[in-house]
Amino acid sequence: MTNNPGNIKVKLIPVLVALGATIGALAGIVAILQFCGITLIKPPQSVTFVCGVSRDGVPTTFAQETTNGGIPKSKSVIRWVSDFGDKANYTPQKRCEEVSNRFQDYSNQGLLNYITTGKENDLDTICVAKDKERGGPCRLLWTLKPGTNPKLVRHQLLSDHLGTDPLEEKSSNNSDIYIDVNKLLSKIPVDKN
Repeated sequence: MTNNPGNIKVKLIPVLVALGATIGALAGIVAILQFCGITLIKPPQSVTFVCGVSRDGVPTTFAQETTNGGIPKSKSVIRWVSDFGDKANYTPQKRCEEVSNRFQDYSNQGLLNYITTGKENDLDTICVAKDKERGGPCRLLWTLKPGTNPKLVRHQLLSDHLGTDPLEEKSSNNSDIYIDVNKLLSKIPVDKN
């Protein structure tokens, strides 16, 4: 039996023709699905945290989600309504700006995975953690007003966003829980224009 390289080329051509037809058919199916508004692959998404003002004039931390370079969709995360800090000119607007910047900084550093509670300088805090590691690093998001129960604030953050309202940072009274930031953001509705 002799080896015939020309024969290999002859057998390879029908395979390449069939492969090209399959790829063409798949491309056609994808084009039809996209025309109908159906995507097979979730486009890349980015989230930017900013301080803005809600329609009713309240300083608010917004998560602005942009998909594939499109128009950002804004979601209200925290409405800053507490008077904590007013006596020292630490207004709700200033708290909004600082906390929104922290959200963004931690997001840029890949640390914004979970929200939990912690302590800093003997004050209760809401903080972020990269991992669900009890006793692991917890980076400050904001300090709570003395007398505020941090677990209730954290619970309010979670439960409010299972409904439709953003967290209102205000005093509340009353096992470590870690809130997954991505899941939380997926439950917050897009603000209506």
